[in-house]
Amino acid sequence: MLWAEANLPSDSGSLEFPALEERPEREVAYACLMAKEAGFIEAIDVQRFGDTFEQWMPRRLTFQGHQYLETIRDDKIWAKAKEGARKIGSLSLETLGQVAKSVISLQLKKYTGLELED
Repeated sequence: MLWAEANLPSDSGSLEFPALEERPEREVAYACLMAKEAGFIEAIDVQRFGDTFEQWMPRRLTFQGHQYLETIRDDKIWAKAKEGARKIGSLSLETLGQVAKSVISLQLKKYTGLELED
């Protein structure tokens, strides 16, 4: 999603497949599909005849995707969210996002005295 935020939409209007050096193309395509199904990105299937796996290509981040990235963007919040999620035994994106929101709420109360309402 960070790649999509930094690179999409492209100035040329053409689609690009994310080139993540540390991950195989098949894994990146699957991650794009999962992010699409979660509502974080819009993506299209560009699979061609003869391809051995679906080629999901991101078009853009959705509002929900931008909101999620803003929730976890701060390195300290991200570290606390991962620590909290590990303690409860779930590193799902949903859990990480919920824990990060809780961390933000606690910081808001600590520094401003304000509390967020559910």
